[in-house]
Amino acid sequence: MSRRAAIYTIIAATAFDLIGAIWFASTEHLSVPTAIYWSVTTATTVGYGDITPHTHLGRLIAVLVMLTVIPLFAATFSLLTTRLTTMHVSKLHAEALAHIRHIKEHLGVDDELPDHLVPPSGALRVRR
Repeated sequence: MSRRAAIYTIIAATAFDLIGAIWFASTEHLSVPTAIYWSVTTATTVGYGDITPHTHLGRLIAVLVMLTVIPLFAATFSLLTTRLTTMHVSKLHAEALAHIRHIKEHLGVDDELPDHLVPPSGALRVRR
């Protein structure tokens, strides 16, 4: 599910960025490649300042690009990071379970100890 959501947010961010660039190009009388450059630098919050809006409509487009594309890029990276973290934690969990099974086999207590990593409640009591 998160892979699909990441793909959709990337598509949405790219679409909004391109739409904003084309709209900005026509409003500010720039070439489309120059406007795409402006839109990408604006959306990635680099904002060199070499291309700036000069009309009220151009400023409105800039605000719309900032308020839509920046959060979409942030959501994309958040989803990708969550996916990578989940995969890593799952791998570590599987490795830990394999170690537990190996220790149980080595000690010959395979049926006596559970395969989970969390001790049952009350199993570890602190003496006072």
